[in-house]
Amino acid sequence: MKIAILMSTYNGQKYLEEQMKSLQKQTLKDITTIYIRDDGSNDDTIKIIERWSEYLDIVLYKEENIGPAQSFWKLFMNMDIQADYYAFCDQDDIWDYDKLEKGVEALRNEKKEALWCSNCRIINNNNKVILDKMNMKVPDFSIVSQMVCGTTQGCSMMLNNILRNYIAQKNIKKFPMHDFVVMTYAIAKGNVIYDSNPSFSYRVHDANVIASGGKNTLTHIKDSLKRWFSNSHRNELSEFAKVFMKDNKDCLDMETSSYITNLIKSKYNLICRVRIVFNRNTKSDNKRAERSFKIRTILGVV
Repeated sequence: MKIAILMSTYNGQKYLEEQMKSLQKQTLKDITTIYIRDDGSNDDTIKIIERWSEYLDIVLYKEENIGPAQSFWKLFMNMDIQADYYAFCDQDDIWDYDKLEKGVEALRNEKKEALWCSNCRIINNNNKVILDKMNMKVPDFSIVSQMVCGTTQGCSMMLNNILRNYIAQKNIKKFPMHDFVVMTYAIAKGNVIYDSNPSFSYRVHDANVIASGGKNTLTHIKDSLKRWFSNSHRNELSEFAKVFMKDNKDCLDMETSSYITNLIKSKYNLICRVRIVFNRNTKSDNKRAERSFKIRTILGVV
């Protein structure tokens, strides 16, 4: 049995050391290889990784900056990387010592495409726990819910090789995030196993996505509009939905198929936009994300 940890790094010197320590403490570290794609760091991230290569089985790719989604995706689609199980890993979290073991135990007897993910606790810059559990209830693992707002972080996921190989065969070019792709295909084609107990500590700090709420409203709106209308992100969800629908149409019920069809057509059809916005399933516990999805839909850039 072999496990592949997939990590993308970028200027992560501040917290990377603690994450590497937690990977060294994994109960299954002896059958684990850590594949790291550095996304063009200009701090001491590379030096830290190279130092840890003396203690852990690490394969390092030093490459140019393409952003976290594409960086993780490039690792995921690298078919030179072969294992029985794959786990995404962020540079600034801290894993519980048995995180990998829990994932393997959950997936061991799965004979089809399968993904395991877990809850997490939230910590701050100083490792202080500010929330014991991020999710107080089991997330909604439906396709529509994922389209509105992804329900779990990639760093909580482990998937089996059957699911990885299924996704790797597809012609997926444009997408919001790597973990979103993996989760939606897992829901459609296979089995999603959720552990409501935390298996790692997710760090909230000034440089990561969740902490962006510190911006003032005007700056946030300006940055959001710039991103939504950029060539690289405009209609990335509806473009992904086209490929997803083609690959998984036989696995989807009529209601889900109808929703995705409206999503695909939304960029040029106002009626489809209205149908999506007022659909009873267009909802999320993350109200900010739900609002963002509805605004992007009305603007025709989702």
